[in-house]
Amino acid sequence: MPWTEASFRLRRQKRWHQMTATRANTHCMWVWVTINGLIAKTKQAAIAALMSSGIQAEVRWWNEAEFSIHKRQSVKIKQTKFIVRAIPNATLKELFVQMDSDMGCKVTCDVRTIKNYQFENCCIFEPPPFHLSKIMRDEWTAWHKLWRNLRATENQIQRLILLDVEARIHEEAEEIEVWSPSYPRSLQTVWIGKSEQSVGQIWIHFF
Repeated sequence: MPWTEASFRLRRQKRWHQMTATRANTHCMWVWVTINGLIAKTKQAAIAALMSSGIQAEVRWWNEAEFSIHKRQSVKIKQTKFIVRAIPNATLKELFVQMDSDMGCKVTCDVRTIKNYQFENCCIFEPPPFHLSKIMRDEWTAWHKLWRNLRATENQIQRLILLDVEARIHEEAEEIEVWSPSYPRSLQTVWIGKSEQSVGQIWIHFF
């Protein structure tokens, strides 16, 4: 999907320049960075991986960083989420703009000037009432198997979802987020749960 990749890279380049220009004007030279899908068993391992890749942050920001992990019963890492304040540099820009990372096909990176998006500018996708949603869950599982067989990355599928939403409502979205009431999730596990309160949601954020 070369044309979609080029389009989203241009979008993110624009967002990057807007964010860094805003930060320069306010003399606040840091941004919030959220990394999902990084293969790391501990917070220190995640920090070491990001530092070795060239991500820069002050020592106290690394100490204050938030790390959460979800493992299967087999102890295999299912999903991770890492949030840290970082200094905008060329490495972070490349990770954000290029989207697909050398750190793994499941890794996604979001950079913003605020830690959390404003909820009022958000469109939420969730499964139908729990007792009616088995068919949709089965369909979602089948779609994910297809994506995996096509070797599509998490970023590529997120972009397809964004394009579909934008085509339907005729409005450009800013970002897609996989939200969870508990452990970190990917698109593969977003709607897995035993009750309506335990499943995740797909959030589409708008400007």
